[in-house]
Amino acid sequence: MSNSIPSQDFINSSFDTAESSASKVLILLSSPRSGSTMLSERLNNWGVCLAHEYFQPYQYLPALADRWNCSKNGAIDHQGYVDALFSNRSSRSGWLGINLHGSHVARFIEYFKYFPKLETVKIIHLRRRDSLRQAISYEIASQTGQWSSHFERAIDPIYDYLKVKNKFERIEKQTRTNLAFIEKNGSPSLDVFYEDFQNSSEKIRDFLGFKCDDDEERNQMSKQSSKINDQWLTRLSEDILCEEK
Repeated sequence: MSNSIPSQDFINSSFDTAESSASKVLILLSSPRSGSTMLSERLNNWGVCLAHEYFQPYQYLPALADRWNCSKNGAIDHQGYVDALFSNRSSRSGWLGINLHGSHVARFIEYFKYFPKLETVKIIHLRRRDSLRQAISYEIASQTGQWSSHFERAIDPIYDYLKVKNKFERIEKQTRTNLAFIEKNGSPSLDVFYEDFQNSSEKIRDFLGFKCDDDEERNQMSKQSSKINDQWLTRLSEDILCEEK
């Protein structure tokens, strides 16, 4: 795992557990810069589960497979990985949480056949109404490497209309994939919007049937929107309108 991953990131070994295997799975369907890491942190603070991008194939999945001895000569043992995931990331409340971007869905489906028999599968679909701002945030994070407030910003971002447009199209594609997955999976699902994040706690806990005596929100992570995002939105809006002429 790259040294650029901060110690607070849920991928680190300090977050591995030795709890009994979960019987319930929460799938947090999302897309980049939708607020899924903030929601994952909130779920962890509540004691529900430690949701993370366990099926992100570029860094997280291979790093975990290596640490959990599920990888040999670059090939990952699917059953071994799933068993290790349940062993190391099940919560005391009986949930395993998975933060699944739309681009991870196909990989997840490959592994899902190796999951044990489950009591419950529930889906939270987290998205943003303002997909232009999401695309801007996605491109800024891609350039700077600052995927959450826990990460250091490596460089200052440079506005590029075509790159932001590409991120917008990728978000739209991932949203379509997520909606198709919900339809095909058939599990109970809940829509949550990033813009309503601060007022969604009770709705989420009711959906999961999880009671929390402590209503205090202890999220360490903060939203990252800045003047740069606002400036880029103005330029992006102008570029879109010019392209449509």
